[in-house]
Amino acid sequence: METLMGGPLRFYQLVFVSILCAACYSSLPEKIPREPPDNLQMTSNNFQHILSWRAHSDPTVPTYYRVLYSSHSNWKIAKQCSRIVQPFCNLTDDFQVVSDEYSAFVQSFVGTEVFNSSLLYFSPLSETFLGPPEFNLSSCVHCINITIKLPPTHLRKNGKLLSLFDIYNKVDYEITLRTVGEEHKVNS
Repeated sequence: METLMGGPLRFYQLVFVSILCAACYSSLPEKIPREPPDNLQMTSNNFQHILSWRAHSDPTVPTYYRVLYSSHSNWKIAKQCSRIVQPFCNLTDDFQVVSDEYSAFVQSFVGTEVFNSSLLYFSPLSETFLGPPEFNLSSCVHCINITIKLPPTHLRKNGKLLSLFDIYNKVDYEITLRTVGEEHKVNS
């Protein structure tokens, strides 16, 4: 029995191809979310600066990111943050002048399209979180020895890690000794 399209089997092949084409068409780039990265956040601990953001992309379509920053109107591409796929970037090596204020934004590349995030402003000197110091107590007959070790930073100059004294030139602290009925304070 010969039918239109050469028989029943060929008709089923046509239906299969039609369904396959419809499925492929529905996954074309027109269905990719077209939004820039947002919710930029800087996490800075002991002068290690990590920029993160929320991505808006289809996980089946390759999306690449690039971070640009500026401190004096010249935009630069961050050293470790070009053609990356993860939604975060370490800017420690780029933000070396701790007294500067930096601007940063993220570009996402989806296919042939480029999306720019909003700007994030960041000042390392005032916005980094300093971890607690380590200290050691030892006693002698009429004294107490207190050894304080400041947290290390992640900043380098000429290959050498900088200390908090190198960055701030002076670190203030207060030590309070409490005994029964007495309190003694020592300031630096």
